[in-house]
This record gives sequence, C-alpha cells and structure tokens, in this order.
Amino acid sequence: MTELLIKGGTVYTPDGPRHADVHVSDGAIVRVEPGLAIGPDGKEIDVHGMYVLPGAVDVHVHSRDPGFPEKEDFATMTAAAAAGGVTVVLDMPNTVPAVDSAGVLESKAALAHSKAQVDFGLWGLIRSSTTPEQLEAMADAGAVGFKAYLAYSFSLSRKQVLYSPDDEDPDLEPPADYGTLARLAPVVAALGLPLAIHAEDPTVLAAFRRPLLTYDDLLESRPPEAEAVAVSAAATVARESGAHLHIAHLSSALGLQAAEDAVKVGTSLSIETCPQFLLLTAQDFDHVGSAMKMLPPIQTGRRSSAASRGASSAWSAPTTRRIRTKRNHGGSRTPRRAAPACRPSTSAACSWPKTLATCGLRPGGSARLRPTCSASRGARAQSRRVSMRTS
Repeated sequence: MTELLIKGGTVYTPDGPRHADVHVSDGAIVRVEPGLAIGPDGKEIDVHGMYVLPGAVDVHVHSRDPGFPEKEDFATMTAAAAAGGVTVVLDMPNTVPAVDSAGVLESKAALAHSKAQVDFGLWGLIRSSTTPEQLEAMADAGAVGFKAYLAYSFSLSRKQVLYSPDDEDPDLEPPADYGTLARLAPVVAALGLPLAIHAEDPTVLAAFRRPLLTYDDLLESRPPEAEAVAVSAAATVARESGAHLHIAHLSSALGLQAAEDAVKVGTSLSIETCPQFLLLTAQDFDHVGSAMKMLPPIQTGRRSSAASRGASSAWSAPTTRRIRTKRNHGGSRTPRRAAPACRPSTSAACSWPKTLATCGLRPGGSARLRPTCSASRGARAQSRRVSMRTS
C-alpha cells in the first residue's frame, strides 16, 4: 500500500478554500482534514503556503498521434497536461487513421499507453456510414463518447477527416449530417455516452463559400449562423432521442443563444469554449497573425462578446456525469466513475476527478495567467498551415 500525505496547503473544496492535509492511499484520496499524519513508510510533501487543487479534466485535446506526431504526440501532450495540472485528457478521434472502429480505438489506446503521463480517454468517430454495431463495439472497447464532424468529409483512402467542400471526389465519403445523428443518437443514448459535434452547418457554409484572401474573407465564409443552426438542429435530435449533446469549441454569441434556448426546452446539453474565443476578436489578427487561423474562426467583438459574458457568468455547482478513462499505467481500464461536470451553459472541461495538483500560487497573492492547454504545441503547429484541418 502506497501512502502519501500532502501537508499544510490551502485545499480548495466544494465549500471553498480551507487549510487541510490530504491523505492519499494507493492513489485514492481518503481524508481531507487538518492535523493528519502517516506512518514512517509513507511519503510526505510539505505544501505550506500553496494551494492544493483538484486535477483538471480536459475533454477536448488533439494528440495528432498517430498520423501527425510531428505536431503533437501523446508524450508531449500529456507532459504539457501534467505541467498544467490536467490529470485526465480525452483525445479527439480525428487522428490518422480516424477512430471509427473498435480495432482502431484499441490500437490507438495501446500507442497512448506507451507514452501517456496522465490518465486518458478516447473519443470515437461518427461517420455518415457508421452503424449501431460499430458504436456498440467502440463503447465496449472503451470509447468515452462519440463525435460527429458536421460539414467534414471522410477520405476513404487516407482514413482521415477532412474539410473539403467539393463533393466531386469519389474518395470522399459525405459528412455526417442531421440524418446521421437522428439515426444513431438513440444508440448513443442507450450506451449512456455523450454525443459531441463540431457545430457548423454545411448548408450555411455552402451559401457563404468564397475565395479566402484575407481574414475578413474567412469570417464572411464562416458566419456565426452556421454554428447556431447546427447547435439548434443537433439539440432537437438529442432531445428527442434522450442523448446528451456536447458542443465542441463554441465560438459565437449566436451559438451560445442557441444552446441556452435548447436547455430551456429540456435538452441535456453541455458546451465548451476556448481561451482564444474569450480573449481575442477578429481585430487582433493584425498583430497575432496566422496563429489565429482556425475553424470555427475567432469572430468580431460584437459576435463573440456575448459568448465571453456567458462563460464568465455561468459557473455554478457541478452536476454529476460519468466518464471512462484509461490508466496511463498497467494497461487496465478503469470502470466508469463519477466525475462532476459543469451545467449546460458552461465548459464541460471543469470536471473534478479524485486526483489533486499542487501549484505554487500563494494564497492571497496574484499571478499572471499563462496558457495551459495540453495540446498547445500541436495547436500552434497546426495554426501555421494555410489549409486548416478540423479541431
């Protein structure tokens, strides 16, 4: 039995911060109270003057491994995660080959096991041709949920998710659409797993398609209406099927309004957003440059400010959902476990697993914020590409 005592810190609890010790036995927190002690064979860490925080769960990371490990692999991604206090990462399925079957998921999990430095889980991919049996097999193999990339085709030869608005190429399988979601959402609901979408409506994108010569061209080609329509339509499908819908990287005020409207009529829905959508606007492109090229794009201040206000005002007591992760050691899968997630109008990435991270921020002091995105290196590498892949 391994005993660990994190002693003397300020522990952030559901009731707020308090001075307490944290006793960990065989990797599980067993007691949080002042004045604890352990035997001579245990390890004690003195954290007086520091905060002790729950390890974060990042539900949306991109290892790019396998496929593009030069951008990011599981080793670099999870090392960055650990350094930022992220103890569980859930990796998206658009690696190459894309995670569209149980066999691919198991192969990717084996690769990740050999490199990961924190716990991880893997999303499975929903293609337009995906069958209920494939979803069930991926769930049995340990998928934490399923993601559909609306408006993104699938290359049959490269086994890759691609944004390619031209539908003439026989190698490209059409994107998953609302019909795909309606067909498969009941299966996802029965499996008790979340249904995630990249929320951009392809018909809106087609109507606004144009040559991309400037950042303004990019904005005009990806209007916020594309996000709002996708959120509304997918929410209708989710509500009717009983599935939980998760909106990836919400970027606009219109998208947030669509999500809030869906919740009001009973949709089980969560959203996430990203720092760039909260801290930057289109006006920053002149000094940020090509690092701002992403899909969906960073909008103008008017289009994005309401999303920022919604994220900043929506934190509340979490409600319980369940996730499945794979341990980064021993090769065994953990059972499903309770991990509180945020309410629908907040980021779903603030779940609280029973692991802690100790940071050097002094109570009562101040600190300059720095990015801790566990896929930051890969994101920077990807953003330099002119032809952007989906996130």
